[in-house]
Amino acid sequence: MEVSKFDNKSFINTPAMEGCDIIEELHTAGSTCNTYRAKIHGKLIFIKRLKPEFVDSSLYKEALRKEFEAGFRLEHPNLARYIALKDDSLHIEYVDGETLSERLRNNPQYFKKQENCNKFIRQLLSAIQYLHGNQVVHLDIKPDNILLTRINNDVKLVDLGFCRTDCFSDTTGHTEPFAAPEQLNGTGIDERSDIYAVGRIIELLPNRHIYNKVIARCTAREKELRYKTVEDVIAALPKRRGKYFIAAAFILAILITALLLPGMLHQQKTKKQVESMPSHERIATQDEFEQFKERLNTHYRAVTEFVNDSTNLQKYPSYISYCTKYKELLREAVKSMHKDEWTYNCFKSILNPFANYRKEFLERLDSLQRENADILP
Repeated sequence: MEVSKFDNKSFINTPAMEGCDIIEELHTAGSTCNTYRAKIHGKLIFIKRLKPEFVDSSLYKEALRKEFEAGFRLEHPNLARYIALKDDSLHIEYVDGETLSERLRNNPQYFKKQENCNKFIRQLLSAIQYLHGNQVVHLDIKPDNILLTRINNDVKLVDLGFCRTDCFSDTTGHTEPFAAPEQLNGTGIDERSDIYAVGRIIELLPNRHIYNKVIARCTAREKELRYKTVEDVIAALPKRRGKYFIAAAFILAILITALLLPGMLHQQKTKKQVESMPSHERIATQDEFEQFKERLNTHYRAVTEFVNDSTNLQKYPSYISYCTKYKELLREAVKSMHKDEWTYNCFKSILNPFANYRKEFLERLDSLQRENADILP
């Protein structure tokens, strides 16, 4: 058997330590018990043992029995499990972690992240909700009774020494800074007494301003003004907007994609078809088409201005020369449509968004000729 530096024969021979390889005495002793980290069958356990002056007291032994019977039947991921009851001690699951007090002191940045605060509060409330559902009121929720594991930073609520149950209605004490007014008065203790302590715990967190409304209601002096159940506290916690925002943004992105994707796919398909076409069949770009339209409209204005200006009949030496000039202007307008190598074939392509413009322009020229048929051949 390995022997610790504080070991002695009387210590080893106590029933609490039989079969244990003692590793070290812990600095978490209370007013009535010392605490140890030990190993039994290769597994670490936490031992809570009455101090020598209380070992023969039936009152304190009964308190250990009450704590064990209250805790042994409980099974929750955020509660330390009770393993065995000895004559003067308890064997409890060993939690490798640090208390809330130690975490706030050693790593104050941890709780400045909103997600860490949310996780801590919800796990703590989950443990308390489970206790209340099993007719147990903890009555000593304080930073030193809340552990955070070194792996994954999960909450472990410990120490049911002051708890009240249906079978054990007497409680032997409290921790004043976190005790509800009714605990200090010794009257009317119920689930809302734990809820008061939760409010005091949240007050210690760096991001406590986010939970101001919850804290205020949890710590109301009159318990009738507090939340009635832990479920009510959970419902009142600020919603995790970050995740909802991400989910909403994701859904919005899907909707936008669904609306735009067909057009985007069509554009890509058209682009590939255009790029694969011979150069003489290439489709015009938007800028090229605007230039093309302007050139045609310039010719159209030239024709209409020529016809509408009656003085032109006097400018030309003969009617034949006047008509020749008119037809020349028409030919230039039509010829301009074929000036660029892409214009003719692209008008025949269904891919060309401006395919009808040539037809419309020719119809305008034809209409112009009909209107002036009486003076022009």
